Amino acid sequence: MSVTIIEQRPLYGSMPIAVGQELIFAVKNTSIVANETKVQFQARVYISDDIVPNTASNTHLIGTFKTTPNNAGVGIFDLSPVVETYVKADQESTNYSEFRTVSHDAFSNGIPMHLIDKYSGNKDLARFMVIEFSVNYWDSTNLTLLTRQFPTNSNAFRIFNGYVTEDTSYDILNGNYGIKMDDYTLGSASSNPLFYSNAPTTQYAYKDDYGTVCFYPSSTSSITTILFTYLDSSGSTLATDTISANISSGALMNNEITWDFLFLGVFPANLRGWSTNFVTHLANIDSYTVVARNASAVATSAVYTFKINCPDEKQFEPIRLCWLNQYGGWDYYTFNKKSVRTISKKGTSYTQLGGTWNESHYQPKAYKGGKKTFRVNATEKIRINSDFITESEALWMEFLMNSPEVYILKGYDTVAPSSSVNNNSFSACVSPVRITTNSITRKTIANDKLLQYTFEIERSKTLRTQSI
Repeated sequence: MSVTIIEQRPLYGSMPIAVGQELIFAVKNTSIVANETKVQFQARVYISDDIVPNTASNTHLIGTFKTTPNNAGVGIFDLSPVVETYVKADQESTNYSEFRTVSHDAFSNGIPMHLIDKYSGNKDLARFMVIEFSVNYWDSTNLTLLTRQFPTNSNAFRIFNGYVTEDTSYDILNGNYGIKMDDYTLGSASSNPLFYSNAPTTQYAYKDDYGTVCFYPSSTSSITTILFTYLDSSGSTLATDTISANISSGALMNNEITWDFLFLGVFPANLRGWSTNFVTHLANIDSYTVVARNASAVATSAVYTFKINCPDEKQFEPIRLCWLNQYGGWDYYTFNKKSVRTISKKGTSYTQLGGTWNESHYQPKAYKGGKKTFRVNATEKIRINSDFITESEALWMEFLMNSPEVYILKGYDTVAPSSSVNNNSFSACVSPVRITTNSITRKTIANDKLLQYTFEIERSKTLRTQSI
């Protein structure tokens, strides 16, 4: 019996695969190509936002794609353009997450992902994908088209909203190529795996700053707790907190893709929402560390350090940006040096008649006549400056330039659960902006000594005034 063989597939299919790369599959059926006419290879793509798709049902079928055999008798598919539209940035938390100990379900508009207390699953970051490959051809009479012959299913792939850079190295084995995600898989063979972020493992934040990290555990046993250790200026431990990865903390940890990738609130404002230890010692906390651990209390991630900034002596207004990073999570940086705000307007004008023309007799009116503005739309632009930074932070800034989604994130006192939690003001916390700076020069200590970056941002929403 003829067999449809998957000749080529992405390497490391058991690990997450970024959709922003070539997802190449090559299939062959030597006997059918050699002996039948009008042969086509067919790929039926199934994508699910919960469990692994079942190809026996059309529930998760998103499309059918066909190609003819090439000169080697092989059909080649690149499915990246197809599947990349099924993942996107996670803006809101999932069920079981909390904001200042108030459940996600209590808020009619959901909780912005940046503000969560502890854990949240993902809604849009990742999907399961299975492809059924088969062959179509005409029978010997050329009257009947035989479809979905000799079907073969691929493995179940976890695709996520990420991309690869041009200098990324691929591994190649038996014609299959891909990127090994061990360095970003908690509990993997890699030493000190990272969270899904381009950020350095040491970051700085103010006590009002919100933010999350995103991570992928290799299994439910590779992440059972997150340990927070609060340190004073001498490095002595003031207190610790441990968050278990379970439903009460916002992490359901079942077989659905929603809980394969988790978000965790790690910045000071997130901790102030639930941690008594953090609030009690906040005045004396100089920094704190965050690390994932397994059931044996062995670290399964790199240790991340968050240093708390003191208020600026010159009282510059800190502006905190968050942006979608390379791996589909969020990165954050507070620009705490001089910022300059510019308001530009664009109005619609008309010439108004003077006096009253629609009454029994004409009367002059001082406020009527001349050129008037019908409506004014104002746009705010802000020039922001970073602190003096390290070379690793300077490279990190390049990913901010490349991000398609950037927001200004307001601080701890902007929003709090009210007595009627459905009337929350979360919309005040996250404001979309565009990076209007067209280019930056990569800076190094050797070339520039002190490293500092300036960006120009523009609010995406215009300030509309009333019409007259």
